[in-house]
Amino acid sequence: MSFLDHFDDKFPVALSSREIGTYVGVALMPALMEYLRSTYGLQGSYLVLGAIAWNCIPCGLLLKHPPGKPTTHSLVVELKLICCAMNCCRVENNSPSCSKDNFGRVLLEKFTSFVKLFSLAPAIAHPRFAIYLILHSMLYYTLAAWALYLVPFGVSTGLSQTIAVYLSTAGGLGGFVGKVLAIVLFHFDKMNIFLAGVFPSIICCFGLAGYTLTTDYIWLLIFSSICGFSIALADSALSAMLPLFVCDLHLKQASALSYLFGGVCMLLGGIVSGRNLG
Repeated sequence: MSFLDHFDDKFPVALSSREIGTYVGVALMPALMEYLRSTYGLQGSYLVLGAIAWNCIPCGLLLKHPPGKPTTHSLVVELKLICCAMNCCRVENNSPSCSKDNFGRVLLEKFTSFVKLFSLAPAIAHPRFAIYLILHSMLYYTLAAWALYLVPFGVSTGLSQTIAVYLSTAGGLGGFVGKVLAIVLFHFDKMNIFLAGVFPSIICCFGLAGYTLTTDYIWLLIFSSICGFSIALADSALSAMLPLFVCDLHLKQASALSYLFGGVCMLLGGIVSGRNLG
């Protein structure tokens, strides 16, 4: 929720701008992976990807809370409070307020507050959030199934592996355009439920159905870009509109739940959709 603290009413624009990089990666990753695999082998490619992913850790730590604003109760704050309690008990062992029982109570309180992140309180207190959770999860399922099996699908139509990877590149470029459109719509306050959900869903259905109508390479590229565009637009819209579905008190919990359910559906997108593949 640090993004929300930094950008306030421009949070949707900032989030959509950040996620542009996601679809640039989708566009470049297939060709990059093919190069890494041919140069370093499959194990070496995973090692390089792991090194790249590790850089997300220091980047996340560098994102600090804006000065002069009240801090939200984040996990970092919880850990700092626990560390303070531990230091207090080391320095002032004779103090009644720093007894072992009190230290255990502090740990229990902080652990309980962390567990509450994954409670269903946001959905219970805000019925509209339950609808949001379903839509967000379905979107992640569709994204995973489409992205994972796009290249194998291209190979099944007779394309070579080298050529089929560009279907993902076309999807990533379409997603880039979708993210840019989301930024423009949010910036001019033109985003609505039709543009956020109905329009992308119709377009995505059209793109997915197109895969069954032709095996022509050019048309497959076009349908891939259409799918990438619609999924990216819906992804930006739903993620950025989360604060509209819950109150500030439940915002952190709602964010954790949405990504938890989305991650589970991404796993199902691979397991369920690919069960009979090949």
